Amino acid sequence: MKISEVIERVKQYTKVGRGLSTETRATADITDHILFGDTSQECKGIATAIWASTDVIKAAVGRGANLIIVHEALFWNHGDKTQWLEEEQNDAYLQKIALLKRTNVVVWRDHEYVHSGIPVDGGKYRDGIYYAIQQALGWGKYNVDDAERPSRFTIPATPVCEVAQTVMSALHLGGAKLVGRPNTKIEQVYFPLHILSGDKDSQLISKINRENIQLIIPLEVIDYTTTEYLADCSEMGMSKAMLTFGHFNLEEVGMKYLVSYLPKAVGVDLPVTFIREGDMYHYLSPKEA
Repeated sequence: MKISEVIERVKQYTKVGRGLSTETRATADITDHILFGDTSQECKGIATAIWASTDVIKAAVGRGANLIIVHEALFWNHGDKTQWLEEEQNDAYLQKIALLKRTNVVVWRDHEYVHSGIPVDGGKYRDGIYYAIQQALGWGKYNVDDAERPSRFTIPATPVCEVAQTVMSALHLGGAKLVGRPNTKIEQVYFPLHILSGDKDSQLISKINRENIQLIIPLEVIDYTTTEYLADCSEMGMSKAMLTFGHFNLEEVGMKYLVSYLPKAVGVDLPVTFIREGDMYHYLSPKEA
């Protein structure tokens, strides 16, 4: 089967691909395009990863894969624009392009498609990244909103520090950042999207207050707006906190979960493997820094 057909079948497995979403395939394809390579070649094997780093490309080739399905960009910018890198002859870009050409792999970004929903739970569609996080944590029984994006949970009263350990253990991470008091017991947990300032942050603060959300675990966050708000709440003695682990660190498990349904989506027997990039950060103690 040609790589182009493999990619098409993966798309058709999702909610956008089946025409069941308000988002169109044309819109999704603006983001989820071929980042590199010739899709007319026969597919020898598939590797999934959070992004096609240099080590991931080498590992994929070593495992016999010539299609790498990733969730994030290849060349360090939104939209994977490369003209600016070509013009300045960026050293890292030239080395990475040479590696891609030498290995003859195809890199396809699966971002909007997997977020649009995959069929689970008897035919319901769930965001493939958020659902994977829920499953990795074993929090399916705690989900309270039955939404397409599983993001709201009521867990047994637990200190925030123990929640952090649960996430780190499930996702194989080496550290976390906490805003609030480590021993604050929480029950209401919410996974928002990216907290990058603006009106959406005001809406999130209102939601936290209105719905008595005690802990948020965002995909990524800036150090003001919501972060400041939760710091103030904690200093006032409220049971409020935030844990942050990093965008790629949280979403990587979604690309691991992709391996579990890829054979069904593609419909043919192809070698499929997940390549873990691992924790994006090294955590240094004050003595080491």
